[in-house]
Amino acid sequence: MASRPRGRPRDRGAYALSYTVIYANGASVFYHVLGFLPPTAPIAMPVLYAAGDVPAWQAAVSAALVAVSTAWMARTAAAIYGRSILRTGTRVRLREVLARGGSR
Repeated sequence: MASRPRGRPRDRGAYALSYTVIYANGASVFYHVLGFLPPTAPIAMPVLYAAGDVPAWQAAVSAALVAVSTAWMARTAAAIYGRSILRTGTRVRLREVLARGGSR
């Protein structure tokens, strides 16, 4: 079993870089947009909130968007898994996997 190397987690580097950018240059419109995009919101929005650049309602909306997109992605992944990986025998076409009804 491989052990995880000790030391700083990689996430801290992203936060440190974010704080540096925000405090050195101020929060740009681009960084505010990153605060609402689900892949980048967990890093960008806490930095914006800590810097005082966003009100609490924007942080709440960002958190809600992340929660909804996570639930949607989990549901989509489960559907793809059920329609493709669990099927054995014939080759499954991409169109069948992505179809709403999904044949089983």
